[in-house]
Amino acid sequence: MPRRRPGALRAERLRPTAPRPHIRGLSSATCHAIHLVERRSRHPAHSVGFTAKALNRYERFLAASRREDPFPDIEVSDCPGCTLNNVRHFRDVLEHVLRKLPRGARRELSRHLVPLDARYLRRTLPNPFAYPDQPWWHRRFDAD
Repeated sequence: MPRRRPGALRAERLRPTAPRPHIRGLSSATCHAIHLVERRSRHPAHSVGFTAKALNRYERFLAASRREDPFPDIEVSDCPGCTLNNVRHFRDVLEHVLRKLPRGARRELSRHLVPLDARYLRRTLPNPFAYPDQPWWHRRFDAD
């Protein structure tokens, strides 16, 4: 079997790969683990970079002024691209990624989400009529 030339090996190593979005506040190892989860996901709404977008939208919703609408936008739709304004959909995406991550990355992302979730709980009201088998962020009152 012929040996591969050193130049070919170097060129292969230097070949550009798809850029991974770095998520502010997370280590590069966790961002890499998230990237791998996104690449392996077969869900149409979970493309590469969608976790960073979901986390950004979740943070933006929670950073909004209290004078703005205190309730999450609720859009019920089967279309994955149609839920881009639904904060609950973004929290669903983050939970899906959280479950698929290895232990260390899961712990780091969970630590990042704890203060955001606490702010979400303070900002919204509990819905006593919601189904108890839904995740806790779905059991909060909405604008309807």
